[in-house]
This record gives sequence, structure tokens and C-alpha cells, in this order.
Amino acid sequence: MDIQEELICSICQDLFSDPVTIPCGHSFCLSCLEKFWKRHTSPDCPFCRWHYTSRPQLCRNVALSHICDVVKQRGAKASCCPSHGDMLTFYCCAEQRLMCGSCTCQDHVEHRILPLQWAVEQAQDSIQKQADAVETSLRETSEAKSKLSQQLKSIWDDVSERSAGLRQALEGLLVATQAVQGQLESLLGGAAERLQREAIEEAARLERRKLQLEERQKELLQMLSQDTVTLLQGWKTDWEVVERLAPVDTGVEVWDALGGLQEVVLEQTERLQSEVQTVARVCSAYPKPVCTAERPDSQTPCPDDHPSNTPAPSGTVHPESNASTAVAVESTPCMAEITVTDTRELVQSPAPGAKAEDWAGTEPVGRQQLLKYWTAVTFDQSTASEQLRISEGALVATNSSPDTQSYEENEVRFKRLPQVLGLPALGECHYWEVAWSGAVVVVGVACPSLPRQGRTPACWLGRNPSSWGLELSQDVATPLHQNQPGPGIHLASPNIGLFLDLRRQSFALYSIGHDHSLTHLHSFPLTAPPPLIPAFFISKGASVRILPRN
Repeated sequence: MDIQEELICSICQDLFSDPVTIPCGHSFCLSCLEKFWKRHTSPDCPFCRWHYTSRPQLCRNVALSHICDVVKQRGAKASCCPSHGDMLTFYCCAEQRLMCGSCTCQDHVEHRILPLQWAVEQAQDSIQKQADAVETSLRETSEAKSKLSQQLKSIWDDVSERSAGLRQALEGLLVATQAVQGQLESLLGGAAERLQREAIEEAARLERRKLQLEERQKELLQMLSQDTVTLLQGWKTDWEVVERLAPVDTGVEVWDALGGLQEVVLEQTERLQSEVQTVARVCSAYPKPVCTAERPDSQTPCPDDHPSNTPAPSGTVHPESNASTAVAVESTPCMAEITVTDTRELVQSPAPGAKAEDWAGTEPVGRQQLLKYWTAVTFDQSTASEQLRISEGALVATNSSPDTQSYEENEVRFKRLPQVLGLPALGECHYWEVAWSGAVVVVGVACPSLPRQGRTPACWLGRNPSSWGLELSQDVATPLHQNQPGPGIHLASPNIGLFLDLRRQSFALYSIGHDHSLTHLHSFPLTAPPPLIPAFFISKGASVRILPRN
């Protein structure tokens, strides 16, 4: 254990200055604690989140104050030259180190030597110019992200409008198809009956005509056998011209009607294809993400080096650069390859407190849609700190402090914070539900690389770039990421739904009502690659239960 780590204030991350102790046993700088309580409505412990109904009495920690003074004095002695014992009052630009006056007369005669105060001022000036450049880059980044959000909203509105037209076209095609099918069946049935009836009638007519012709043939043959006088007297009065048979026109109306139906089907098909092509063009016009610029080189330059004389490191943003290409915007999945059939998966992030059924997007719209991504999450006891007791088949975790658990020592277990990870590791889409009770808890997800050994913000769920969490305290939910808490959200239920969608780089949390309705609390945009792991912070007196699917 590093003794000096125990002398660090968990708020300012520096040696204690005028340390005070509160009843839960944790110590902080007096000024840090005063500032922390001014920013919060209730006087909670900044470390363990223990809630006090009224502001507790502060006791000055005399022993801890003396220890910190000794450490600071030793640090001051270290500022003396190890070779001559004199104060370090000069800076060597060639070797980039501090020196005393005696050192300047020996090995550094030919080097560029600066008075310490002058070197510090030049270094501060260089750092300030870099900070100004970073501030400009941040402003341009914010403007680019705002512009991108507006573009996404405009595209989504266009896609929604086109989707409505496409659905209307599909409904019209379905209605037309059903009408055509009914007409076709009616026409074919009537045509078959009519054709059969007309065929029978025509056959009977032809049979009668055949009999008439045969009779006429007999009469003509008899006339040929008579004598000349009788033949000449009878042929003019008995002769009848045989009329030619008319062509059969059965079923002409049926074929005309079928031709009309074909035109209706073709018209609806062309309309549908036009709508599909329009939506496809809108989706293909989705703006490509701007590549993330690399971080500037962290190496500290020599104080007498001016930024204008130093080549800009890779990824450095110049003020005159175009905002659309110079700023660093975190990459999101490119939507340009989405086909028309994928438009149902374009989901807008709902506003906090909105019912899931009221989203402007099409999916998901309720708990039933999320249940298809259900994942059976459990607590990973091998990562649980000694303050946490895992029970009921790894579905319940309780902070039993001051009692501790005799867990086996390993490298993945949390040492200083009451935290535990879950199983399994998550990729793509996953949904699970938890219920909490007691004091403060934080539920969320974390990268597998989240440190486990200390109690600094780098290890704390929601206080670093490697984790995202929702702090639950009484009836308030507070989003946490990179040690920057978001606005508090009213919490009406102890049951929380968590939906991780790594395809869309999103992590959303919901409050589950008694009727199983979902109320959106917050959505985090994610930047980490899969997999991510369920993670939990459970303070003293609190408990978290992973709910079964029902």
C-alpha cells in the first residue's frame, strides 16, 4: 500500500490542506468539502455517499495535518541541488533540468541557462498558448457536433416523411391488390361459366345448322335426278344461298377486363418503386462521420521554444482550419449503407421523462420490444469487493459494511471501492433489469480495462472515460460519465431497465412502472469498442437485485 496515496484528498486529488473528518470516518480538505456541499442540496459524504439529514460537525484531523506538513517539507528539501546543497535557481535548456549557481560554473558553461523564474514564465506562456488552441478546437468541435445534430434531425425528419409515404403506398398497393384479386376471381369464375354456357348454345346451333344443310343436300340431289323440264322449273324458286358462319366472340369482355386490371397493378407497382428509390436516396445521403483527430504530443517543450517555431504535432488543430475537417468528433457507425428495409431501426433518442410509446422513432416502442434483446445478467463474485455480499444464485449484491467477506485474492477484484462487475461480457444489443434499495447505488456498464486496485476517479464507476453509470439516490437519478454528473432526473420507481445497443453506440436507461411501462431517464452515446460489462457501485446499507424476465 502506498502511504502517500492515503494522504490524497479524494476531491482535489492533492495532499490534504487543513484536513477535517466527518462522522462516517472519511477526511477531506476543509475548502474542498465546503465547495462540494455548496454544489449539492444535501450534505452527503463525497466518497461513500452516506446521507446526513443535517450538516455534520467537522473535526480537524490534527495527526493527518502534521503528516501532510512533514511530507510537504520533505518535498521542499528535494528542491535543493543534490550535488552542492544550494537552492535550484536556474534551468538548463540543453539538458532540461534545474540547477544551482555552482552547477552553472562547471558542466553547463556552454549550455543555454535561464533564471528559474524566467524559465517558468516562458513555460507557462507556452502552455497557455496551447491551452488557447485547445479551447479553440473544443469550440469548433462543439459547433461541428451541433451542426451534425441538426443534419441528423433534418435527415430523420425527411426519412420519417418518406417512410410515411412509403407505408401509404404499401397500404394502397395492398388494397389495390386485394381489389384486383377479388375482381379477378369474380371475372374468372363468371367467364368460365359464361364460356361453358355459350359453348353449349353454339354447339346446339351448329348441330341444327348441320341438320338443315344435310336436308338441303338431299333436296338438291333429288333435283339433279329429275327431267330437264322439272329441273328448269324448280331451281329458281327453291334455291337459298348458304350464309357463311360468323366467328365466335365468346369471352371478349373478360380479356378486356383483365387488361384493365393489369394496368392498375403496374401503376401501383411503379408508385411503390418510386417511393422506395426516394427513401434509398435519402438514406444514402447520410453524412459520413468526421475522423477523430489524434491527441497532440504530450512531451513538454523547452521553455524557450516558441510554438510558431515548432512543427504542429499530428492532429493539432489550427484556428484557420475548416471546422468540418479540423475538429475532433467521435466516430459513429456510418449509416450510408443502410437499405430501405433498415429504416425501421433508425431510433431517435427520446427526451428524459418521455414515455417509450411516445417516441418519434418506430422501434423500440415499449418493454415488449426490448424483451427480445433480454440477457440473463448475474454478478461476477470474482470481481466483488470485500464489502459486498453476493447471494441468491449471484442475483443479489448487498453492502454488508462494516462486515467483510473472505473472498479469494485475485487481480480482477475491486480493492478499495464497493463495486462489482456482471456477467456476461456484452456485444451488439442487450436488455436487463435491476431493482435497488437502501442508500446510494450506481448501475451502468464499463470497459474490461477499468482499474480495480485504487479508489481514484479512474476506478470509480461513471467518473472516467471507461465507464457510464446512473446514480440512484432516494427519488433522484443522476447520469455519470468522466466525473461530470448530469442534471438530476425524478425517479418514481426502484426498478430500472438497461438497454445496451452497441450497433448504434448507445446505452439507454429507463424507469419501469408498476404497469411495466417504460419512462426514459437518460441515454449515453458510447465511444468504446465492444465488449462492455455490466457494472455496479453499492454504498453502505444499499442492495441491488437483478430481476428475472417476466
